[in-house]
Amino acid sequence: DTLDQLKGQLRVPFFMDIIIVMCWCIWMQRNDHIFKGIQPSVEAFLQHFREQFALVILRAKARFKDSMSSWLEAHV
Repeated sequence: DTLDQLKGQLRVPFFMDIIIVMCWCIWMQRNDHIFKGIQPSVEAFLQHFREQFALVILRAKARFKDSMSSWLEAHV
């Protein structure tokens, strides 16, 4: 149900990529806090998300690349 709600809110065919990268970035923020003592912040999360999602775009199918890039620029 939760995934269906997120899919409806995002309204993009690559919604699962967004969710996976967000989870990964949250996990990395947690690890940085625990192992490096770096305080988590929204700015650091967003920067890491931009970097990681840009890497996902490089591997994406050609038909999704433009819409993924546009989504990233518009929403993050």
